Amino acid sequence: MTILELHKRFNTWNSARVFVRIVTQTDDRIVELNRDQLELGFNKKKQRLTLYASLRYALRKNAMNSKAGLWNPDLKLSGKFHEKINAKADETIIKIESSDSKSIHLEKKYGSDIFGLTDDRLNEYIREVFYPLLMQLLRQLLK
Repeated sequence: MTILELHKRFNTWNSARVFVRIVTQTDDRIVELNRDQLELGFNKKKQRLTLYASLRYALRKNAMNSKAGLWNPDLKLSGKFHEKINAKADETIIKIESSDSKSIHLEKKYGSDIFGLTDDRLNEYIREVFYPLLMQLLRQLLK
C-alpha cells in the first residue's frame, strides 16, 4: 500500500460513525456495567443513592441484595426497571435509560445520574470492549 492509498483510506474513515457502530454492537456490556453499579447502590458520580427511610424496608431489601449494603437502594425490586435499561449512541454521547414505567419516578427521586457509568466503569468499558473493537476496525481499514 502506498502513502497515497493509505491517505485515501483514512479519508473514508468517519470516526463518529465508528463510535456509534461500536457502541451499538456493545450496548449490552454498557447496560450490564450500569446495572452492576446500581446493584452496588451507586450512581454515575460514584455517590450513594438516597438512603431508605424505613428500617423494615431496608432490612427486606438487604435480604434480597446485600451487595448495596443496609439502607442503600439498588433500584431493583421486581427487576423490570433493570431489565429495561438500554444504551444508545449518537455521534457524540452514549445515552443510558430505562423504558420501564417506573423510570420517570426513580429518576425524579434519585436523579438522572442513576443512568451512566462511573469513571472507573467507563474506563473498564473503553479498555476491555471499545478499544479492542476500534483497533480491529483500524486493522481492517489498513489491509
